[in-house]
Amino acid sequence: MKNSRKATVAVTLLIIAGEAAARIASADTSTDAAVSTDAAADANGSGDALQEVTVVAQKQNIGLQHAPVALTAITADTMKAASIVSPLDLNGQVPGLVITQSEGYNRSVSIRGIGFNVPQDDSAQTSVSYHEDGIYIAFPVALNSNFLDVDHVEVLRGPQGTVFGQNAIGGTINVISVMPTFDAVKGYAEAAGGSYDLIHTSAAVNIPFTSTFAVRAAYDQNYQHGFVTATDVPGYSGGYDLGNQNNVHGRLLGLWQTTDELSILFHVEYAQAREHESEGKNIADPDSDFYQESSSFPGRLIYNQQLGGVTITYDLPFATLKSIGSYQEVNHHGGVSEDGLDLDITSANDEPLDVEYFEHNTKNLTEEIDLNSKPGGPVDWIIGGFYLKGKTTVAYDQYNLYPGDPTLNGVADPNILGANPNFGNPGSPIVSFLNATDVNEVEVLGDQLYFQNNGIETRTSSSEFGQAIWHASDSLRFTAGGRYTRDHNTTYFSDYYGQFAAPFFVQQTATKVTWRAGVDYDLTPTNLLYGSVSTGFKPGGGNISSFPAVVPLQFEPETITAYEIGSKNSFLDRHLTANLSAYLYNDRDMQYQAEDLINFQGGVDNIPKVQVYGLEGEIAALMPAGFRFDSNFAWEKGKITSHFLALDNVAGNAANAAYLEACDYTCYGDLFTGSAGLNALREGAYRDVYGNAPPSLPQWTATASLSHTLNLADGSTVLSRFQMQYRSDYADTIFGMTPIYRAPSYTMANLYFDYAYKRSGCDVSLGINNVFDRFQVASRFTNQFGGETTQVWAPPLEFVVTARYTF
Repeated sequence: MKNSRKATVAVTLLIIAGEAAARIASADTSTDAAVSTDAAADANGSGDALQEVTVVAQKQNIGLQHAPVALTAITADTMKAASIVSPLDLNGQVPGLVITQSEGYNRSVSIRGIGFNVPQDDSAQTSVSYHEDGIYIAFPVALNSNFLDVDHVEVLRGPQGTVFGQNAIGGTINVISVMPTFDAVKGYAEAAGGSYDLIHTSAAVNIPFTSTFAVRAAYDQNYQHGFVTATDVPGYSGGYDLGNQNNVHGRLLGLWQTTDELSILFHVEYAQAREHESEGKNIADPDSDFYQESSSFPGRLIYNQQLGGVTITYDLPFATLKSIGSYQEVNHHGGVSEDGLDLDITSANDEPLDVEYFEHNTKNLTEEIDLNSKPGGPVDWIIGGFYLKGKTTVAYDQYNLYPGDPTLNGVADPNILGANPNFGNPGSPIVSFLNATDVNEVEVLGDQLYFQNNGIETRTSSSEFGQAIWHASDSLRFTAGGRYTRDHNTTYFSDYYGQFAAPFFVQQTATKVTWRAGVDYDLTPTNLLYGSVSTGFKPGGGNISSFPAVVPLQFEPETITAYEIGSKNSFLDRHLTANLSAYLYNDRDMQYQAEDLINFQGGVDNIPKVQVYGLEGEIAALMPAGFRFDSNFAWEKGKITSHFLALDNVAGNAANAAYLEACDYTCYGDLFTGSAGLNALREGAYRDVYGNAPPSLPQWTATASLSHTLNLADGSTVLSRFQMQYRSDYADTIFGMTPIYRAPSYTMANLYFDYAYKRSGCDVSLGINNVFDRFQVASRFTNQFGGETTQVWAPPLEFVVTARYTF
């Protein structure tokens, strides 16, 4: 009853907004294409109207204000003014979007509370798909790379299960690069410097070799020290900088127009990162300085990504045929401090120092074929097929250290990274040492290696899809589409070098039909109402633990049904846009990171029912005297609507501590195998999570900016922009808004100035982030395997000065 009243209120608000829009717009005789919303229009606010942006949307080019979906498009100019360098910087720029950081290298994306809640499981798939120039990027660590030579970024909110397929139950991020052209040699060169020794250079050049063949090459290099230091790392008297970056990203696009009908786009891309472990301050760290961690481990991360793709486009008389193929490979390895503490602190708490090494190698082959109708007929349609084949090889070594216990070569508290450069390799020094040392398993696992895992995961997915839009009249359209998906995955894993259980192999096959139905109506040429019902599907997979007691060896697929209504409006001869959308989601079998009755045997499990609903808005306005106002907001609520018992990690760790104290710390081995007494204590830590919100769902997010463009007498311009962002607090797990699991709210203010000299292509800009130098928590993460809770602080006040030449 309550949900029906909420839906009725939302519908009423949107209808009222649409009717008011029609009245206001009735005096506007313009019939041109609709205009863009706040983020998509030119950042400088110049011109007589908000600028038009064409978006890919549902794989059919359309004006943003005519697209009957919840969509934000962010142009390169806006990205520059908002200091958007990487996907992580999209926080606050898109209603309902939350991107968090965990374990020093993972990025988790959530839209409207539907996100990647299981960053610690390698076989789990994302909930928000990521695409670059139409290529599905299969491995989520790609979110660590900076944007490169971008034309614009599109963020679609809500399940995109018809034309984008699986792993898009929360939405889709589309990155559209600047394409090669045949008209002229052109490009840009840019250099930036700023806080924490920032040196950021980028460049791109377009070269037309002939009238039918052109290339565009782009390059980006980013070097910067982190703003947080690990204070207790041996050999670093001034502290070990966390978050140091030395990253390179390059791309080469080649466009060959072989005939008037046939074109071929070649895509080659490489990215590498050499970084220190990212910051993540333990909430139990006794150091009161927010920008210092009492860590004694020099974590390092190495990342290499290669991508090769070919897009072939052929224009038929009635449609456009397109083939998009790619090969992708990612190598990612490193070592991180899981708890971010030193040996003295953990020992005082009767806990070990927790260090992890990891290695990932993933290879993916993708192919998509689309046949898209030419516009202008009574029905616009698209049909196509998609294929993915992937293989991921992973290895983890995780160590506990206690003071005075035997360690490598008899050295207590060693610098493990320096002593063991070949972590994860069964022939590495640490493994040889463990095998040669005459100690029992309890001592090995309690004093040194307490979690080891290696495995291979494969996934093969194929699907066929189609969608049609019937133009019932000039102002009324109906949309219907469907997709059939087959997904097969296998998981092979070994734990603890087979000491407790033999390696295991599991496989899973799932099929699913997803669909979309919608209607949209033009109240006037610049005022649109739309409504839709859509579904989405995210496949299941295998867990990385070999002998769990409760958590399944395989987790189930996650599905969603979404109801949405919206209104897109342009007023005052395109000087004002106002877009609203309201939605209700019913999620089934939401995947979440579960702890098991037996320590370290957790993985992914499924919550039967979750409901999420909310209201969003985006506004842009051109005002007199060169001023411009932009804003977006989201109000969101959600809850688990089924009774479900889950093990609270904090309570589970308390049970562990009570058990160890009772046995006078002589029963460490039971932590790894379980025992009747320990299991009884941990069983009491299970909680019914009914009524709690899903993770990463702040009730309020809002961003507003005011900019001004000053036109100087010599033809130069000066742009000034002030931006405020707000995000309310939220829970980072399914266990509610407890002091440990609550990610605090934040308010952030940023400034940006840009001076463009005449029309020479030269401009200089100054960006100042966190203007008021506030201490702000960007995200919080609770490790469901180790138990520690860490949080990432937003950078303190920092500045960036950039010089750019465009030719």
